Amino acid sequence: MLVQPGYLMAAPDAGGAPARTEAEFDAHIATLAAQGVATWAGAFVGSGAFRTTAAAATGAMFGSSWLDRFYAASAVARAVQHAMPSLVVFNALAANGQQVFMRIVADAPVLVWNSTDRNGYVSLSEDDGVADAAYVCTEYLRWDRVLGKAFRGRPSIGAAEMEYVWP
Repeated sequence: MLVQPGYLMAAPDAGGAPARTEAEFDAHIATLAAQGVATWAGAFVGSGAFRTTAAAATGAMFGSSWLDRFYAASAVARAVQHAMPSLVVFNALAANGQQVFMRIVADAPVLVWNSTDRNGYVSLSEDDGVADAAYVCTEYLRWDRVLGKAFRGRPSIGAAEMEYVWP
C-alpha cells in the first residue's frame, strides 16, 4: 500500500490487534506531537503535529478546518470543533477533557475567508483585501470512550472517520 509521506496509517482492526486503552492512546499521540501541546484557547504556532486537551469551546475562527482553510490566528478549540465528525463527538471530547491530535499544514495566504456553520459554531467571514496566513487540518486522531477505540479523520478533504490502530 502506498502511504503519502507525513500521514499516519490507519486500518480497520483485523481482529488480531490487542485491545488498547485511552491512556495508551494519549501516550501514543504525545510521541506523535512533534510540535508539542497547542493551547486550547490559543492558536496553532506554525505547521506540524500537535496535541491538545479538549474543553468548552472558546475563541473565534475565520474559515474552517472542514473542507477549507482557516486563519492562522484562529482558536485551536474552534478548529477542533469544525474538524470533528459531529457536535455529539466534539461535546463528548470537551466534556471529558480528552486529548486530540491534529496535523496542521500551512497553506497559501487567503484574501477572502468564508463563514461555515458546522458542529454548533458559525465561523467568521472576512473580505478586507489583505492576504492572511492560512492553515489546513490534514488529520486528527481522537479516542472514543463509548466504543473504546481510536479514530482518524481527514477534515480538509471531508473524508469519513475510520478506526485508527497503531503498532
